[in-house]
Amino acid sequence: AEWQAASQFTHVLVEAERSMFGKQFDRDLESEITALRNEGVSVAMMCHGTDIRDPDQNARLTPWSPFPEDPRTDILREDARKNHALLQRVQCPIFVSTPDLLLDVPNAVWCPVIVDSDRFRTDTPAFVHTTVRIVHSSSNNLQKGSHLISPALSPLVELGDVEYEAITKAPSNKMPKIFEGADIVLDQFRVGSYGTAACEAMAAGRLVIGHVLPSVRRHVEEVSGMPLPILEATPETLR
Repeated sequence: AEWQAASQFTHVLVEAERSMFGKQFDRDLESEITALRNEGVSVAMMCHGTDIRDPDQNARLTPWSPFPEDPRTDILREDARKNHALLQRVQCPIFVSTPDLLLDVPNAVWCPVIVDSDRFRTDTPAFVHTTVRIVHSSSNNLQKGSHLISPALSPLVELGDVEYEAITKAPSNKMPKIFEGADIVLDQFRVGSYGTAACEAMAAGRLVIGHVLPSVRRHVEEVSGMPLPILEATPETLR
């Protein structure tokens, strides 16, 4: 039924090079794309991150790359290579959801993350308390460098200058309130990019700090006409 419905569409966007129709085409994405094209459907690809990111290139770009210590790196490297080969074969238009992935897929188009700014907008001002409130939210501590944050902030916490809270796996409906209670939101410090959480925190009017590669900052400014409003820091400079 899903195949019958999709074959009537004008366009299909494939997420992360994953099969769409299960056993209908033996989970073979290339066969699915061919079948859709035979029905006159325009097919494009959307790359999201580890599906296409080259771990070795990322490790060369930033000394904070998580891949040298990520136990999944061999698998991720092989998956990325297979997906790159697939993109070459199917020759579809390609989009990426974060601008750093343009380093991996130079012929792609950045399709920016969009958040509901009204949902996160707040009348509660930041930096009105004696102690600065810092929040870090993560669903993947290794990839975001969560374990590198506490050592940087511990001296400030001990002095009573800041309060720090690490949020793990919070449901999305709780995030507006979490950001409203923060002054500073720490994003990610390893791969050199940013994602949805940073955009949500900026929509809440909070200061966002993270590690973003210079090439990513340049591209964002070229496309948007404004500098990326995320303060740059690495685990070494965060304190």
